[in-house]
Parts: sequence; C-alpha cells; structure tokens
Amino acid sequence: MRKPDRVQKIVTSVVGVVVAALVTTFVATGCGDANKADLKNVDGKKPDHIEVYINVDDHPNIARFCIGGVAFASTSRAAGENFLRVPEWDVPFCGAAPK
Repeated sequence: MRKPDRVQKIVTSVVGVVVAALVTTFVATGCGDANKADLKNVDGKKPDHIEVYINVDDHPNIARFCIGGVAFASTSRAAGENFLRVPEWDVPFCGAAPK
C-alpha cells in the first residue's frame, strides 16, 4: 500500500475542519428557538416600565420592571434567584398598587 502524500493529508485535514464547522453550525442553529418553544402562537408583551442597571462586572444585566403595577427584579445570571418579586417597589417605582 502506498502512504498518503503531503497534499492528500492537507486535503483530508481541511475537509475534516470544514465538516466539523458545518456540523457545529447545524447543531447550534437547530437549537436556537428551543427557549421559545413554550411561546408558540402567543403574543409577547413588554413590561409597563423598565430600568436596566450596570452590574459590578460592567455588564447591563440587572433590571427592575413593572407588569400591571407589580414590581420585579431580574438578572441575566444563571446562578441563584434571577427573577425576584419586590413588593416594596410596587407604589414608589410602578406608581400604583398592583392591579
């Protein structure tokens, strides 16, 4: 048997990288809407009022918002409580008692 020459090794490597990139792209785009699967045929609404704050890590990932006069705090962090009801903010922040 003949040993693969240098050009064939390079072509094989390039083909392997391209295939890996295509598979990764296919898998990543195929899962893109998985987080929204429970929202099919539901119209989304925005909060009545929202403020976004810069966190200590210099990213804007803390928000406080009102929905129907009810105040919440949220963060994009995955650890711990990332969605919190804050009744103390209902009147001063949302402007009225909850509906």
